[in-house]
This record gives sequence, structure tokens and C-alpha cells, in this order.
Amino acid sequence: MIGSWKSNARNATTASTEPVSGGFRTGLLTNLANPKAPVFVSSLFAAAMPQHAPVQLGLACVFAIFAIAVGWFALVAMVLSHERVSAAFLRCRRWIDRCAGLAFMALGIRFMTERAPG
Repeated sequence: MIGSWKSNARNATTASTEPVSGGFRTGLLTNLANPKAPVFVSSLFAAAMPQHAPVQLGLACVFAIFAIAVGWFALVAMVLSHERVSAAFLRCRRWIDRCAGLAFMALGIRFMTERAPG
């Protein structure tokens, strides 16, 4: 978010000329190196799974989350591969990043100021 305030308009509206394989590799490494997703999913498992759940249930949940993630990223890739949609996204990207950053900061402030029950 901090970088979005400084970025110039040329970078925000220019599509990448990187080959598809390079983009895939970059996206894959970015997601594998991002600890937020596994921590979030683990917290969901800890909160929602029964204490002595069978291994099959855990594996089914992992498969379901994997399938949902693959489906989501495939949908995003297909939608953003359309030239008009991609151009519109790139034009609005700075504002999308700013709004998302503000929403995450507001959520973080809410969590920090929320009192624990009891």
C-alpha cells in the first residue's frame, strides 16, 4: 500500500510483457512464500474441525481448500486475461490497492480494540 502512493501512472497502466511461464512461476513462488494463507487456513481448521476428527475428514478439507484455491485463481486469470477487463483493472489498480489497504487497516484496528468475551 505504501508503494501505491508513490507509483507513477505509467507503471499502473502498462501490461506485463513477461512470458506466461515466467508469470506462472512468479505467482506460484509468491503464493508459496506467503505465510498468511496457510496460517489462515490452519486457524479455520483449528476452529471448525472436531477435536478428534478422522484423518479422512482432514484430507477432504485440505483437498476442498486446494480445489477452491485453484478454481479462484483460474477464474481471476481468465477474467483478467481479457484485454478490456485487464486495462480497466490496471487503470483503477492504485485506488483498488488503497481501498483494500484502508479496509485491512480498519479491520486490524477493530481487532486490536475489541475486548475478549468474559
